[in-house]
Amino acid sequence: MNRSVFGVMLATSFVVSSPAWAIFNVQVLGGNRDAKFSGSGYTSDTLKASELRAAAHVDPIPLVPIAFGLGVSQTTFDDKSTKLGIDKIDGVDIDLEVEAWLPLELAGLVPYAKVGYTVAGAYSFEATPIGGVSPKFVYKPSGVTLHVGLKYEFLLRLGVMAEFETGTRTLKFDKATDVGNLNFSNLKDIDENSTSILIGVQAGI
Repeated sequence: MNRSVFGVMLATSFVVSSPAWAIFNVQVLGGNRDAKFSGSGYTSDTLKASELRAAAHVDPIPLVPIAFGLGVSQTTFDDKSTKLGIDKIDGVDIDLEVEAWLPLELAGLVPYAKVGYTVAGAYSFEATPIGGVSPKFVYKPSGVTLHVGLKYEFLLRLGVMAEFETGTRTLKFDKATDVGNLNFSNLKDIDENSTSILIGVQAGI
């Protein structure tokens, strides 16, 4: 075989190849979320949060690049919202996810996308003290998220990943605590629009 032809074939095998197939994968990512909350005619400034996300997916159909799974996000917001009268926000989102990826690697990189639907979780809002009390409000989230990213697998099914996430959720009022003699039984829903940039690792079997 001509050496130049062999060299081209060898180089092509490194640039474009099939990724290692995993029946089950686990992902752990961390990064930042930017979000705006709106409700009752008010909209917060863009609030920044640290986000930790874990997900697990099962690929039930061999050689078909689609997987189904569950993702959980924990967010802790660093900023106060003076427009909403909120001093602290902590959130947990539990999402059902569908993940799809290109069946070919490009220089070891695998583009992928995920669509998620938030089915459970809780957001805790701690209000600015009112009349000597600091009310806390709990909301239940639901909504849709879209994730796009790149994976780089360097040890069989172990790799690193970078992900951009955008989400639109509705937070439904659940309960209020530490309210003293104040009445917050008729609080309206809150909308959350967010974007996140995350990096992490994936392991598959």
